[in-house]
Amino acid sequence: MALTDLTRISTAGIATGTSLSGAILHGDAHFRGTNAGINSAIFDSSENELNLKDNVKLTFGNAGTSDSQFYFDSNNLILQETSASGSMLLRGQNIRLQNASQSNENYIECLGDNANRRVKIYQGATTRFETTSTGAKVTGILTATEFSGPMSNGSGISTFYNLRVSNNLTVEGTTTTLDTNVTGVDRLEVNANSNTDTAIVGIQSGTADIVNLFDGTTEVLTVKDGGSVGIGSAIPHAKLDIYRDDNSDAGSIQITQDGTGDATIDFQLKGIREYSLGIDNSDDDSFKLSASAGLQNNTILTVTNTGHIRQTWGVGLFLGSYYSSGYYMGFTYGTNTRELFIDNRSGDTRADIVFRQRKVEHQKKDFASHQYD
Repeated sequence: MALTDLTRISTAGIATGTSLSGAILHGDAHFRGTNAGINSAIFDSSENELNLKDNVKLTFGNAGTSDSQFYFDSNNLILQETSASGSMLLRGQNIRLQNASQSNENYIECLGDNANRRVKIYQGATTRFETTSTGAKVTGILTATEFSGPMSNGSGISTFYNLRVSNNLTVEGTTTTLDTNVTGVDRLEVNANSNTDTAIVGIQSGTADIVNLFDGTTEVLTVKDGGSVGIGSAIPHAKLDIYRDDNSDAGSIQITQDGTGDATIDFQLKGIREYSLGIDNSDDDSFKLSASAGLQNNTILTVTNTGHIRQTWGVGLFLGSYYSSGYYMGFTYGTNTRELFIDNRSGDTRADIVFRQRKVEHQKKDFASHQYD
């Protein structure tokens, strides 16, 4: 039968199979499940509240719990979409997920106004992540175990931990600060291509060393505060200090000329005096000392390939072959050569001291001599 007047329903309840059409219930309503005497749902009219007990589910869809369900499992409120092909959609122009225990402060806001649609994620009252029309904005420190993809047009300071760059790293900007140890690499290469900018610039504003280069654990090159350079010396005592502790007879400094120029060292008292010392490539590879920049002018002393020592200013010292039968040692002066030499001819055992004036080679006049047998 169909009941339309609920006043006729006894307190015993409505019999199974009874249908209600257009029923209006006044007061409390109790809904019971399979357990006799236990309410599954209660409508409390005094509280205007419909209460579903633990694990009593509201289901939606023809498939019941196979489509979707909404219930409380004694600890958690669960809204679940169980359909394999369906989706759970939450629609609204502005959607907020809030924390009731913190005065309903926002966890997440989805704001849908036409001019500025965006999503905001909060930590406390502070917006930490916010989408924009061009991307996203992070306030604070972003920590990630891994990052993939390009980065460009960054601003401010980004902090990365254990950053790995698999391909090329390009850093653009006026200042790049690196405070790290470069380890486990084959080489660190600077491949600059500029006509105006220096390839490597190291600035030490404090008093510590500017450069320390090590071969294993041995410091091989040091540039101290102030510019003193030590090669093999960690504490250079001059602008250039070369230290060796070995049994090699090779030179500590080598100057090599592979072209047509001279192999030269230049010494200068700025604005006062300058000397050059080296090998003159254009004078039969003689070793020279000159009182000028370069070896071509103002030669003071020459050592030839045959062992002659020639002094071209004032008094000079000669060593070399004069007679076919022996060697001499002498001093000269001026255009008309005046000599003092010791002549030790091969084939005898005497040595002569001779005072001689010579104007033309092999035309000589002895003024005095003394022989030692």
